[in-house]
Amino acid sequence: MLKYSGYLPVNTIEFVTPDLYNSLHGANISSAKFDNNGDLHIVFEDLYNFNPGRTSVKGRIGEKFQHQGSIEPYYLKVNVKINKEDLDKY
Repeated sequence: MLKYSGYLPVNTIEFVTPDLYNSLHGANISSAKFDNNGDLHIVFEDLYNFNPGRTSVKGRIGEKFQHQGSIEPYYLKVNVKINKEDLDKY
């Protein structure tokens, strides 16, 4: 939709695989645009933290340490570039 209208109808993404304690569960799309070469640039942003109710052992341990103040949430910003040639395959 972005390619044809310049508009992205959603600004969040939720990943299917549950409890990815070392990665993104969901993220906000703060920017999505095409450059002059037709390459797509997307910026994902997320607050990485251990919310209550984790299913994995590592997730529950992280939640415990976060609750105790031993670790703190942190902000993530991921820049993704998809080349025009790869986009044209789809």
